[in-house]
Amino acid sequence: MGLILHEVLWNLIEKHGFDQDWFNPSHDNLGGNIIMTQLLVDGMKLQPCDPTFVEARDAIIQADQINNNGDNACELWKGFAKRGLGINAESPGVDSFAIPQQYEA
Repeated sequence: MGLILHEVLWNLIEKHGFDQDWFNPSHDNLGGNIIMTQLLVDGMKLQPCDPTFVEARDAIIQADQINNNGDNACELWKGFAKRGLGINAESPGVDSFAIPQQYEA
């Protein structure tokens, strides 16, 4: 899951920039690194115990929907799909590199 989250992180940093102040972030313009950290924490609150990769992915996407009205859905899906955790992925062992149609560019 580490490489997948790395892809998602860089997509968010590319969109929102990088905030060097982890302890006092500007709430007017959060960096992608701060957004990703919050989505990971909130995603863990939403996922079941011992989640599959698909359940963890869905929880992170749900956290973005709750926190940011889904503003980062495209970046999240592209990062997940790049490493095989796209829309049609199944746990265990069915990779998917597809993203939902509305995020295709």
